[in-house]
Amino acid sequence: MKSSAKKVELASVDDLFSTEESRADAQREKVVEIPLSELHPFKGHPFKVKDDEAMMETADSIKQYGVLVPAIARPDPEGGYELVAGHRRHRASELAEKASERPGTMKGAAYDGYFSP
Repeated sequence: MKSSAKKVELASVDDLFSTEESRADAQREKVVEIPLSELHPFKGHPFKVKDDEAMMETADSIKQYGVLVPAIARPDPEGGYELVAGHRRHRASELAEKASERPGTMKGAAYDGYFSP
């Protein structure tokens, strides 16, 4: 083989047959269902979630309509997902005996220092 042939770089099949829009779409945040058992609050979470009358109303609403506004979670390097926002919805989903919640995952979010106390 000639030495000049070794320097040739070929595009991958994905690059040849996908659009810039589809590649950009793959990088966007998406709303996905995650089992409640895989969600946990971030360390040092400053807010208290109470099982009061308002929580019971939220649980009843989730029983009837499901979770309408997604929570925000990010992948946890130790496993599962760390809740960034939506802790009340998470607890209400548990009380409503739902198997999963629909949080929007934050793909590519930096873990260290992000929303840390």
